[in-house]
Amino acid sequence: MNNYLIELNDVTKTFKDQILFSHLSLVVEHHGFYGLEGASGSGKSSLLFILGLLDNDYEGTYLFEGQPIQNKEDILKNQIGFAFQNSVFFNDMTLIENLSLFNEDQDMIEMNYFLERLSLYDKKDTLVRNLSGGERMRLALVRAFLGSPKIVFLDEPTAALDVDTSYKVMNFLKDEAKKRTIFM
Repeated sequence: MNNYLIELNDVTKTFKDQILFSHLSLVVEHHGFYGLEGASGSGKSSLLFILGLLDNDYEGTYLFEGQPIQNKEDILKNQIGFAFQNSVFFNDMTLIENLSLFNEDQDMIEMNYFLERLSLYDKKDTLVRNLSGGERMRLALVRAFLGSPKIVFLDEPTAALDVDTSYKVMNFLKDEAKKRTIFM
């Protein structure tokens, strides 16, 4: 048995009769920082969705920790985190209420740790509708890391942030990559 978190073998993805990638093989190790870049329309999001188990419309094999996917919902719920630029929140609820919906264990120590690290602790009682775009992105990051997933997929997590906050977020992500896999 190998030591990979995710392994794609001979994966081909088509979209509207156009081949986005063909016979792609890729391994993602436990822990570390991965980046994906390319031109618009080159298949970055498609690959991210396949790796994150959000898209299964492809040819080839996907292994998670050396095993074929048996229970996708369990892996999505307990082992994968996501933070997208346009993450959905309940605007009429506070930041902490939104997070509590996704934190079944109600681990306030973990929640407060991430809020503090991402400079949101003082905003925890603020209604989400009153948060800036950058604060909403950082809220998405907190939500993605709750429950200690093995891998977190991020879509341009610093796009809506000023330079100083971007620097803090990247330092946070570098620290977290020592404990889990970050795929950006």
